[in-house]
Amino acid sequence: MTQGLKFIPAFLLCQPIQAPIDKTEFRFNESQVKKGLLKMNNSALDYFTREKFNDKYDNAYNLLSKIKLKEFIVSLNNETTYSSSPDDVLQNLNFKEIVKLGKDAIPFILEEIQNKPSSLIWALNLITGRRITEKKVSVEEASRLWINWGKQIKLIG
Repeated sequence: MTQGLKFIPAFLLCQPIQAPIDKTEFRFNESQVKKGLLKMNNSALDYFTREKFNDKYDNAYNLLSKIKLKEFIVSLNNETTYSSSPDDVLQNLNFKEIVKLGKDAIPFILEEIQNKPSSLIWALNLITGRRITEKKVSVEEASRLWINWGKQIKLIG
């Protein structure tokens, strides 16, 4: 008489787990990039940015800054979309991170408000240390004024 299998390993009975992959995240800070701690082939990434983005980003650092800025903008919008208080935007951690990016972020912020006027005009006020006008104007009008300023000083085309 043949002996049957008495023990079946548990892992053979389990179905594989299907876990969705939501997104890829880039986590870095400015000092890591400047010190070269972020490992990448810069010449390859520079080539990629020139080929894919038509010289819009003059180096890999600018591309990474744009990616980081975009992540903060998406989070800011998710967290403040239904708020009617400017203080909610100004006190938001993502808004503060956008401001911390400093002058390097200005062309990208201008590009964002050119596509969609938003509270990012307040980030421009803080980064540049000036208001675009002393008059009370709408977000749309302030965005238009900032875009014209950016074109005049050749930060955007």
